[in-house]
Amino acid sequence: MTEIKIENGKGNACRNDNNPSFLGLTRESLDDKKIPAFAGMTENIRGAGMTDGVKRTGMTGERGSRGERGRSMVEMLGVLAIMAVLTIGAVAGYRYAVTKYQANETFNELRRRVVIHTQQSLTGAPLSQSEMGDTTRLGYPIEVSSLPDGLFALTLYNIDTRLCREMIRTGWTMPIQTYVNGMIAAVNLDICGEDNKLVFRFRADMAGCQDDADCPCGTCDNGICQTTCATGETCAKDFDNGQYVCCGEEKIINGTCCQNPGENGTCCDENSKYCCPPDKPLYTFLGGCRSCEDMEEPGFYNNLVGGGATDNPVGLCQRCPNRVLIDNGYCVIPRCTTGQFMDRYGACHNCEDITRIYVVGAGAYGAKECPQRIHDAGFNYSTHCNYDLDAIFLDRNPEECAKCKGRYYAYPTCVRCPDDISTLTPAQQAQCTG
Repeated sequence: MTEIKIENGKGNACRNDNNPSFLGLTRESLDDKKIPAFAGMTENIRGAGMTDGVKRTGMTGERGSRGERGRSMVEMLGVLAIMAVLTIGAVAGYRYAVTKYQANETFNELRRRVVIHTQQSLTGAPLSQSEMGDTTRLGYPIEVSSLPDGLFALTLYNIDTRLCREMIRTGWTMPIQTYVNGMIAAVNLDICGEDNKLVFRFRADMAGCQDDADCPCGTCDNGICQTTCATGETCAKDFDNGQYVCCGEEKIINGTCCQNPGENGTCCDENSKYCCPPDKPLYTFLGGCRSCEDMEEPGFYNNLVGGGATDNPVGLCQRCPNRVLIDNGYCVIPRCTTGQFMDRYGACHNCEDITRIYVVGAGAYGAKECPQRIHDAGFNYSTHCNYDLDAIFLDRNPEECAKCKGRYYAYPTCVRCPDDISTLTPAQQAQCTG
């Protein structure tokens, strides 16, 4: 292997470890043309500046004043750290941009749906999503529901945490009220969990809130509900009565204000006796818990909260404002329409059906309003006037017999009039011919 060193024009040596004949070869021998083949070579190299160039590039094996070195490990780690910070910032910015887009896209779609449902409400048509479907363009399930007093609601499901927080932060003013997981949305972003339910309430006339009654836990200000809850409080549905109250955040369990927390995320009555999860507050006969909106077919065990099943049927039924307590025992959803009445289990029946139905205290929920039905509080039946009974027991409600043509009252029953009424008292004859 041959090694050549040239420094500042000084031909120190050309050395070949494998060829001793090159030892002692110097610049002078070259200049003196002792070896004609190398004559003048060093001057040509020096004149072309090649010796300095070799040194500048660090090829001499010695480091000069302007020589360069490789990067140190610290420098490389610094570069990598800077690249990591820039990458993290870029990813965060991208995520925010995507979330912002999703929020804007969702609000835009909600606005279109509100216009459609407003038209449906004002024209008396049933609220329907047939035109836009039951999922948003971004794939979130959505439903529309009618509310009392000319209101309707749009409900979004499965909203992730980032989108939930961005939608709250944006502060959409079109609805009169926004609920997140059962709590009224305010500036508190912590109410957003991993899988969120957002409810937006609107007036059919799009006039915004009319008065404070439209604004739970707040006041109506220029058509927009403003919360009155203090710092550290959130407007949430109270477990005991289903009404919205300002609740300390430490008492909130799954979006519900729980005054008496129980085990495993449940809420209890003041005696810690009847405990249920916040989303299924109705404690029933067999100790099971049902949601207030559970529309399961009515039955004896499904709705019974009193009648010996519990010692606080009134308090238990109050947990569900959409239900009514019948006969101090059955907490049911009043689903009957005009021309129907409810039996003791919560099922609905048509007034004109020629039947005899066990109703107990359901007379106040339709049976008494049926023109051809008589209600007996003694045996707790609602019986059609034309039901195949000659005598209908009416011990406690004798005035009910007057509803039925062709019948007269003879204690304690409402009796079908005979063909020959001459044997009846004048008052009874008047009832049969009236």
